[in-house]
Amino acid sequence: ELDSLKSKYNTYSDIAKSFFLRSLVLDSLFVKPEDILKAKDEYNLNIDVNKPVSICLIRINKYSELSNEDILENPKLVKFAVQNIAIKICRRHFPCEPVDMGRDYFILIQNPENLSQENLINIFREVQSTCQSLLGISLSITISRTIKHYSQLTDLYNQTAGNSNYRVILGNHLIIYDEYIKSLSLSTDTKKVFKIQDNLIENLNKPMDVILKHIDDLFEAFGELDYNSIVFSIVRLQKILFDVINDINSKNPDSFIELPYSLNYNMLEINSLDEIKEELIALIAEIKSKELPEPSRSNTSSIALSVKNIIDREYSDFDLNASKISDILNISSSRLSTIFNKYMNMSIPEYLNNVRLVKAAELLKSSDYSISRIMQMVGISNESYFYRLFKSKYKMTPREYAISFNGNENEPV
Repeated sequence: ELDSLKSKYNTYSDIAKSFFLRSLVLDSLFVKPEDILKAKDEYNLNIDVNKPVSICLIRINKYSELSNEDILENPKLVKFAVQNIAIKICRRHFPCEPVDMGRDYFILIQNPENLSQENLINIFREVQSTCQSLLGISLSITISRTIKHYSQLTDLYNQTAGNSNYRVILGNHLIIYDEYIKSLSLSTDTKKVFKIQDNLIENLNKPMDVILKHIDDLFEAFGELDYNSIVFSIVRLQKILFDVINDINSKNPDSFIELPYSLNYNMLEINSLDEIKEELIALIAEIKSKELPEPSRSNTSSIALSVKNIIDREYSDFDLNASKISDILNISSSRLSTIFNKYMNMSIPEYLNNVRLVKAAELLKSSDYSISRIMQMVGISNESYFYRLFKSKYKMTPREYAISFNGNENEPV
């Protein structure tokens, strides 16, 4: 079947029609009614965009791996075959037109007529099963809501493309639709995930069964987040793992560790959280097999003392933070934070803020500098942030603190 389509694919001349349909999808507000009428006659459109329309986004799972299979040597041709199968099945039930959106997916613009959501889902299940049996191809399909006017098509496409990303949470070979996404009640609060991530990194030296429990908790928490929050959380995890791995690689170059594909590339390339979980477990197993022995207590305490000395000396530097200190000491920021927390019972930012506030209080007590000048002298640039920190520690504002010691209510601010 692929061979029979090849000549048609290579001689496909309907470029103008494809260009018009892409313009309609991407810039529907700028397409005029007369353009629609002209296109319908000129390109023999199978749809009527002046009637209610919807979109179906069909994504080929693991598209980038298709070129590794001999029978599927041309991924673009395979996508063309999938597109033809989808059209053949769908046009039995409703008018539709395909629009190739590039890379691993295309969409169908369709007039669903009076078909119910359940009927649409069954039709696209047939598309999935046919492509699976004929081509061995797995599809993720996202069905949009129906709109009354084509001018809303661009907004509808953007919403549908966003919903299609939920295959990362829900898994492959699913049919995703608007009402289903809304029913999930997903959260944007990443605090729980961040805490589990930190616990995971801090327990890398523990037995693997303990680590696996943290990983299970992490991915269970991922399942409660919306897609954008998952991406943000994965990027954070990626940064932490980069720090850990770079620390190991710098100390033991003969045992080089590399981040796996799903933790090192665009989230849009990832098919599911299960894929990330599998590679994360394999990566941590590799880290544990190559990680250097834990440093002695004296060595870690000297590192914590070095951090303390840097802060005590450089607190007036506006740019001083944990990342800059880790660069100075040539230690990953995640490892440095763990060591400092362990031996100082507070985080690096907490200690830095405390030093700055103590110095500011001393200056308010013993000098006639303005508050803005004192802020500069202790390395804090944000006035509201300084007032909030100061009042939290001393239970009064900087001005009230200065007056309580020198009695000068006209102290400059």
